[in-house]
Amino acid sequence: MGEVLEQLGLQNQKSLAALLTEAEPVAASTEAFVVKFKYDIHCQMAMENNRFVEVIASIMQQLTGHRMEIAGVPESQWQGLREDFISTQQFDGPEETESKEEDPFIAEARKLVGDDLLEIKE
Repeated sequence: MGEVLEQLGLQNQKSLAALLTEAEPVAASTEAFVVKFKYDIHCQMAMENNRFVEVIASIMQQLTGHRMEIAGVPESQWQGLREDFISTQQFDGPEETESKEEDPFIAEARKLVGDDLLEIKE
């Protein structure tokens, strides 16, 4: 998260960096990552801000070499989502996992914030 904040500073995006001051990455896959926000309002403000989502995705592409989507989760909901995700992964066999088309982190983000707040950019 430090490198992302540094890049935001270099790009003079201090208002966007402010949204991440009380946030931390908590999960990731090759295609997406989940950021836990301490305050629900910061999570909502960040995830509804298209510029924030696009700039973070761009920075992650610069840092990792490939495009990654961001999913924001309020701290108050993170533990429950994490436990739900882990329990579903323990029951899924390899055949079920292969047949799923959606990334599990995006599915969890969809459960958390719903389709109205979730924006996935390819």
